[in-house]
Amino acid sequence: MRQVLLSAKVHKQIAKLPRTAQSAIYADCRNVKALSGKEGYRLRVGDYRVLFAIDAESVRVTEVRKRDEHTYH
Repeated sequence: MRQVLLSAKVHKQIAKLPRTAQSAIYADCRNVKALSGKEGYRLRVGDYRVLFAIDAESVRVTEVRKRDEHTYH
């Protein structure tokens, strides 16, 4: 099983989210999709997007943000 790595920035971003979104980010990976046009993956949790990178040993969460009209630009 891969280790999940969270930066201090990501910890702060997740802490600001509603409790239900926090739980889903840590536990729910049903909507994981590869990003198109760039490296990485995303997890859709309601109105939030969790961006991350995967390698052989770890899953590194790179950013959490609320979806808006500029989410993927």
